[in-house]
Order: sequence, then structure tokens, then C-alpha cells
Amino acid sequence: MSAKDPVPNSSIVEKGDSITTDIAEKHLKVTIEWSQSLHKKEETYFSGTFKLPQKGGKSAAIFVQEEKLEEFKALATSGTWTVNEVFQFGQAKDRSVRWLVYHDKEHKPYQVISLF
Repeated sequence: MSAKDPVPNSSIVEKGDSITTDIAEKHLKVTIEWSQSLHKKEETYFSGTFKLPQKGGKSAAIFVQEEKLEEFKALATSGTWTVNEVFQFGQAKDRSVRWLVYHDKEHKPYQVISLF
């Protein structure tokens, strides 16, 4: 899926939304393992939350690849990020929750093996 797919719930993040997050200052490190092309992959991400000020301050999870944290921080304008094609997302089956991921787009963690 891409961040431009239409979503029935207008209170979740969509392409073009502005977000705020403190992941650059406060973050939890998590290691994610997944299978990709019959190979085990592993990467460290920072986990945090983002808020949608224009949607009543709704919040959800955001994951930023450790190696890309500085690049992610550089995308901010006055502490705000605009959701665009550089982000990927995951969501609940019922589309009630959507989280953001900023990482190398060669990573395809469709089925996560472990999150620790």
C-alpha cells in the first residue's frame, strides 16, 4: 500500500497531512526481523508516536530506521513533517489505525517475524 490510498476513516494519517513527533528526541529502540525473498532480514528502528494536529490531535505509532534518523529529522520544517511519498505505512485490517514507517524502501517487512 502507499500513503495515497483512500481511507474511509478521515481521522487517520493520509498523504499530505502534517504531523508532529518527538521521536527525534525521545525514542525506543526496537529490532524488527522479517522474511524477504526467502532470506531473514533484521533492522533496528526507533519507535515513537506522531500526532495529527489538523485532525484533533489524533496519534499513532511511527517507526524510523536507525540509520535514517538524521535524514528524517532534516525533513522537518519548524518541528512539523509533511506525509508524502518518502513514508510508507501499515494499518489494521479494518483501517481504523495507520502507522508510519520511514526507512529504506528496499525493506519489505510484510510479515514481521519478531519485534524485540
